[in-house]
Amino acid sequence: MTDDSLMIRFACLFLLAAALHGMPAGVPSDAVKHSSGLWVQRTAAMEGVWYASGQLKARGPLKSAKRQGDWEFFTEKGKLRARGPYDAGKMHGNWEIYASSGYLLASGAYKSGLKDGPWNYFFSSGKKESEGNYVRGKKHGAWVNYYANGQVFYRGNYEYGQAHGPWEYYFENGKIHQKGQFLSDVRAGSWYICIFANGPCQSQTFDQPRVPRLSSMPPADSKNFARDTSNPAAVLESMESGPVPDKVPAGLGTKWD
Repeated sequence: MTDDSLMIRFACLFLLAAALHGMPAGVPSDAVKHSSGLWVQRTAAMEGVWYASGQLKARGPLKSAKRQGDWEFFTEKGKLRARGPYDAGKMHGNWEIYASSGYLLASGAYKSGLKDGPWNYFFSSGKKESEGNYVRGKKHGAWVNYYANGQVFYRGNYEYGQAHGPWEYYFENGKIHQKGQFLSDVRAGSWYICIFANGPCQSQTFDQPRVPRLSSMPPADSKNFARDTSNPAAVLESMESGPVPDKVPAGLGTKWD
């Protein structure tokens, strides 16, 4: 029997053994199946994680049993989902996050597991959707959000996660939609509001009828106006709410397991 024949026979026996043990093709023979259905191969220096289908989910180096250095994450269809460095088990450094369809969704820095520094978010076209700064995981400083055509949707200032200071909202054609002040994430003082791009417009005063929210996110029942301004009068239905929050894809927190 030739060496090639032996190699082929050995490979067939390995695949048969893996199949009998429920191990999908592509998963290393020493990987361990977890209750979640994922397969994990771990050494002192590296870790790999595979979906139940056998597609690679994550891989990267370890140090003292914690993630250290550059890691990559993939969708079950094999598309890159995210990549960036860890330090002592926490995301630390510049990261890129991709949509499940493959385009770059966001890029920015983490510090000890929290977003910290400038971040940019993108539409599938590659045009910028929003940009601003984080401090210890909270938006802080000037932020701008855009329509898909590049026109500014809204701009304003955050102080540690809460809208605070002057804010402006625009229609997609560039005309003013609303402008006024936020104090601790609540509209306050006089706001100038245009129902349609060509009017009518009116001023409305808000006197903070309740204590400002401690949370940086609007309440669950708030109904902020959306990018679709086909019914712009809806903006008047809940004027106490904070700014429209950015889209945050499910599962894009600091934990990737």
